[in-house]
Amino acid sequence: MGASYISVTDNAASYTLDNTTFDVQSGAGMTLYGSSDLVFLESGSGIPFGTQGYIRIVGSGNTVLGSSANGAEIVVSGSDNVISAGANSVIIDGDAGGGHTLSGNGQNDTITVGVNSNVTAGVNSRINMTGGYAFVATDASAIVSGSSDSIEAHGAVSVAGSNNNIYDRGIGVGAVTISGTSNTVSVGSNRLVDDSQGRGDLITIGDGNQIVLGSGGTLNINGSNNSVSFNTANGAETIQADGGYFVKEDASGNISMNASSFAVQNGVALIGLGNGNVVTVSNMKSGLGADTTANNQVSQLVSAMASYSGGAAGITSTVAAQAPVEASLFASAHQ
Repeated sequence: MGASYISVTDNAASYTLDNTTFDVQSGAGMTLYGSSDLVFLESGSGIPFGTQGYIRIVGSGNTVLGSSANGAEIVVSGSDNVISAGANSVIIDGDAGGGHTLSGNGQNDTITVGVNSNVTAGVNSRINMTGGYAFVATDASAIVSGSSDSIEAHGAVSVAGSNNNIYDRGIGVGAVTISGTSNTVSVGSNRLVDDSQGRGDLITIGDGNQIVLGSGGTLNINGSNNSVSFNTANGAETIQADGGYFVKEDASGNISMNASSFAVQNGVALIGLGNGNVVTVSNMKSGLGADTTANNQVSQLVSAMASYSGGAAGITSTVAAQAPVEASLFASAHQ
C-alpha cells in the first residue's frame, strides 16, 4: 500500500512504494523501488552531480514525465516503464556500454527524449528522439524513431525516420532494419541489413553481410563475400564494388552492369561483383505476359551474353559499351 503523493526535495532520496505519485523538485533526485508509480520531473530535477542528483527507477509499469527536465539522467531497471525527459538528457536502460558509469537492465521500456540526448538501450527498448545518440549493446535491442540521430548498433535495431547516421558495429546475428528516407548506414561484417522499406539510403558494407535494398538507395561494397538482393519493383538502385564492378537500375526499371559473372533463371538474375560478392535481382518481368516474359528475357540475356567480352574490370556487353552508362542491358526489367 503506497502513499498517494510525495514531493521530493532531497537530492538523494530513496523510496520503496507502489501506486504512488512523486513530484521531484528542482535540484532533487531519487531512487524509486516500486511498480505502477507516477513520477513528475520538474525543470532542474534529475541533474546528476557526483553520485547524487540523478533519477533511478527499479520496477515495472512506472511512468516518468520529465519533458521539461533538461539535462536529467535517468537509470532504468525493470520492464514496461514509460520514460520521458527533456533536451540534453541521458537515459540508461541497458548495460554500462557507451561510456556510462551506471547501468540498468530495462526491458520493453518506452523512452522519449528531447534534442541532443543520449540513450543506452535495454532489451526491446522503444526510443523516440531527434538529433540525439542511441547506443545498442550486443545483448540489447531497440526500435529507434526520429530523425538526424546517430545510432551505434552492436545488437539488433530497427530504425524508422530520416537523415539518421547508423553505425552497425556488431559481429554476428544481430540485424538492422531501416524504414524512412535518406539514412546513412555503415556496416561491419557478418550482419543482416533489411533496407527494403528504405528510400534513398546510402549504405557502405564490409565482409560477409546480407543486404536487402530498398528504393533509390546506393550501396558501396568495400569487402568480400556479401550477398545483396533487390526487387526491380522497388525502383532505382545503385550498387558499386571494388574493381569497377557495378549494377544500376534506373527509375524505369532498366538495368546496366559491369559484372565478374552473370546467370539468369526463372526471372532471377545472379550477378557477381568480384571477391565473392553476389547480387540477386528478382521480379525481372516485362509487359509480354507472365508465361512468355521469362523466356523472352532469357533469350535477350543469352543473346547479350554472347557478345560479352572479359576485360580487366569484368564482363560488359557491347550494348552497354556503345551507349551511356545508364543504357539498359535489359530492355525492361518490370512494368
